[in-house]
Amino acid sequence: VVVHGGVIREKPSSKEEAWEFIK
Repeated sequence: VVVHGGVIREKPSSKEEAWEFIK
């Protein structure tokens, strides 16, 4: 999972998506 704005969410399928997701 990744932490986004203090909310734990399921990890995206790629590092690029993850990077966009966590910004």
